[in-house]
Amino acid sequence: MIPSPHTIFFISLRIDVLLEFLAALLGLTISLLSLEASRRLGSRTLLYLGLGFLLMALAMLSRTIAVTALLSAGSLPEIGRLGIISQLITLELLYSVIRISSYIVFIYLYVTTPPAPRSIPALAAIIFNPSFELVSAILLLPVVYRTGQNSLGSDNPFAWTVFTGFALLLASHLAFLFSGQSFTFYLAGHLLQLLALSLFFLALVLVRSDEKRV
Repeated sequence: MIPSPHTIFFISLRIDVLLEFLAALLGLTISLLSLEASRRLGSRTLLYLGLGFLLMALAMLSRTIAVTALLSAGSLPEIGRLGIISQLITLELLYSVIRISSYIVFIYLYVTTPPAPRSIPALAAIIFNPSFELVSAILLLPVVYRTGQNSLGSDNPFAWTVFTGFALLLASHLAFLFSGQSFTFYLAGHLLQLLALSLFFLALVLVRSDEKRV
């Protein structure tokens, strides 16, 4: 028996929650390691990386917790399909604002000096998918470019790992951008995001093992 589009939709949401929960835990671990290493080493880079990944992890955790509660057996009959869609849109709004904030932290770290970046698109027009994914990818472009520059000519594995992590994070947003064309892009986006966060975690492990300032 072929499942209905409605059933596939909720199955997809549950897969989304699982993958994003794993990514959120990894992002939170990266954040805590970064902030702890920043305190010990006095590194400005690790401080802002820690803050950026903390915002990213909080965004993902808030959405996974809220969607899990929304999809629980007791809440579905009371809310109804239209109510679920309305609440999912609200959750996406909150998630997108926090996630974009984390990328602004990364831009501040890698591209600008105080004050904060001069030109950030109006949030009201960019917070919904697929526009959010496109704007996130655009915001990450200068970060990928700068970390790529930092990694050139460097034998420090931290630099290359961070560059590759941001490049994969950019690729994940591009995959999400095309998820409307195929569910494969949707899953690929989550897998790329998880792989990117795994590389950031590896970068923190390398820094802690070598005790180098970054």
